[in-house]
Amino acid sequence: MSSSTSSTSSKSKSKTPDYFTKQKRIEGWSQELVEKQTVFCLGVGGLGCTVALALCRLGVKKIYILDMDVVEAHNLNRQILFSKKHIGKSKVFSALETLQQCHNLQTEIVPMEMDALKNWDKIVAAAKTCTAVINMIDVGDYWDLAVQSLCSVIGIPHIIGGTYANILSADIYLPYPSACWLCCNNVPDKKIKANLLPSVIMSHDKLDFFPHDDHPPSASTVYIASSAAYMMINTLFQHLSGVKLPTKSIFYVNTMELF
Repeated sequence: MSSSTSSTSSKSKSKTPDYFTKQKRIEGWSQELVEKQTVFCLGVGGLGCTVALALCRLGVKKIYILDMDVVEAHNLNRQILFSKKHIGKSKVFSALETLQQCHNLQTEIVPMEMDALKNWDKIVAAAKTCTAVINMIDVGDYWDLAVQSLCSVIGIPHIIGGTYANILSADIYLPYPSACWLCCNNVPDKKIKANLLPSVIMSHDKLDFFPHDDHPPSASTVYIASSAAYMMINTLFQHLSGVKLPTKSIFYVNTMELF
């Protein structure tokens, strides 16, 4: 083999493959726009696992993954980044391990193992570097209102999703000049509401001054949780593509009805 042939062969072997050929073929798709996204994944549970996986497979620039919990046996039916070997271990670092070994194509992944309510200042700092927040921490309405106020101040979209039994939802809340979500809600505790306003939301170190909502025990399957996660991802990327979306979409799996 001549030296020129050897050199050409070496270059072809070292060329980075194009992982995203098929999604680039979608009409209106901008891989360049996708690769500019830094997304904050608040929670790595039934929704968060699939969201983080999808973002890595799409090829976004960077994701933060935040959770404080450890993997439990009852998580394994739907939290697809975990296996039996991860039971008792950190969700964030178990998710990081699986993402890096199996799913990550080019994304920078930043693990944040912490209590979100006790480390609000760290969430604020990370969110300032993000282009979107996907909120999957289930501690109640006050938390959701706080995250929306933060996103409004920063000027980025806030995506929320949820599931229960055969029902799943995906919501998108946009910053100003869209309506202030906090202002539109009848918050019973006026003192708490005052502390969650966009004008003061970034001044808190912690958000331990409001109660958690009482939620019924969760009831979900892998396809319910993953479907909700993909609805949330679709909501974000349709928005980035300029599609005008409803604020809330609710899908009933047993009747295949979308509202």
